[in-house]
This record gives sequence, C-alpha cells and structure tokens, in this order.
Amino acid sequence: MKPPLQYDCHHIDEPIEVDGSLGAPQWQQAELISLVLPVTHEEPLSKTEGRLLWDDRCLYVGFKAYDKDIFSYFTERDSRTCEEDVLEMFLKPEAAKDPYYNFEIN
Repeated sequence: MKPPLQYDCHHIDEPIEVDGSLGAPQWQQAELISLVLPVTHEEPLSKTEGRLLWDDRCLYVGFKAYDKDIFSYFTERDSRTCEEDVLEMFLKPEAAKDPYYNFEIN
C-alpha cells in the first residue's frame, strides 16, 4: 500500500477573489498538484491539477480539469456523486485522529 499523499499548503496575506479562475497572482505561490486516482494512485485518463492556499480566514482550493467527457446523471443534492465523474478532496486535520472531511464536486 502506498503512503497517503501530502502537499504543502502555503499561507497568503491577502484573500483571493473567488471567481472560477486561477489567474490571481497568489495562485503562483501554490504547489502544483497532479491529481491521481484514489487507492491505486495511478494517473487518471484525463489530467487534473490542483492548488491549495490558505489565509487567516479561508482555505482556497483550485482545480483545473482537462476532462473531455464530463457526465452526471444525479441531480439531487447530496447524491452519490462518487459513483460518477467527480473531483474529490479529503481533508484530515489530524492524521492520527478522526474525523476526515470529504468534498465532492461534479
């Protein structure tokens, strides 16, 4: 079994305007993350990149997905999006303790 993936999340002094773009200069301070498939850690068919930053109030997460065939059949809030095309992010503030938080976007 491969070890869990970990990334540096840099602190920024000024908040980022959340506008759906990774064009703000602060994003250049963030480590570029090439996302992989959970469990196997293999590269996905379609490349996806992410970036993480934080300031004194917020955690900023930016994704750029190069998926050419995005699909989704679920339309209800809190549906089982993990069964479809999805970007997932798992946060576990303390490695040795529960809980962890799972965010899914499709």
